[in-house]
Amino acid sequence: MIVDAHLHWPMAKPEGPERLLAVLDRYGIDAAIVCGVEVLFASKSAPVRQWNDRLMEFCGRCPSRLAPLVTVHLSDGQAALEEAKRCAEAGCIGGFKLHPWLQGESLCLPATAELCELAAARNLPIMLHDGTPPYALSSQVGLLAAEHPATTFILGHSGLLHYWREAIEVGRRFTNVYLTLCGGHPWGLGRICESVPAERILWGSDCLGPGGEEHIHYRMGLLRLLKVDETTLAAIMGDNACRVWKIPPQGAGR
Repeated sequence: MIVDAHLHWPMAKPEGPERLLAVLDRYGIDAAIVCGVEVLFASKSAPVRQWNDRLMEFCGRCPSRLAPLVTVHLSDGQAALEEAKRCAEAGCIGGFKLHPWLQGESLCLPATAELCELAAARNLPIMLHDGTPPYALSSQVGLLAAEHPATTFILGHSGLLHYWREAIEVGRRFTNVYLTLCGGHPWGLGRICESVPAERILWGSDCLGPGGEEHIHYRMGLLRLLKVDETTLAAIMGDNACRVWKIPPQGAGR
């Protein structure tokens, strides 16, 4: 079982998931956790709600293989929380995705705490882009993990190229934090696997949509270079994601 826990796909074109499913099939991926693209740059003419609805509808056409992570903009305050509640009540989401760096939003905004509590109450994880200062450092997610121990947090990149040591410390200190092997170099990825419990490590490609499939090939190759046993590799490649997102072990539906 292979699950891509960090994949982006554009929602601007009114098409179904067939092209994405073909990409997953090409690389033997059974399921994917899908984040949008345009929602990160939402505007009044194309609001967050529009992009979240499109993502939920897109993934809803193949729920056995695709789970959406909806996005809110914390700077919208109460409106962001209302949108998060609306999506959660739809019952078809896999959690929330925040990109503090691209969204230009500090995690210290008042809406953050309420979103964390909502996620905990609904048993929905929050994935965050991490590894880029000033708003998206792994340690900043660690502060949230300390303040909200009932919430599951996912480091979308485990510190990227330069902050993987920080990501390791966060993963070692807080059991409600998962690390995604996505965007790091082999040395850092290897140290993560040595230092953080294997049951809290995920794999993701950060594929950015059509034409970006090479991310999948490259990041699969990096992971297979690591000196981990087959049981650990299976956990990272899919078993852990199945547990987080309640994907049936044979739930590809292919």
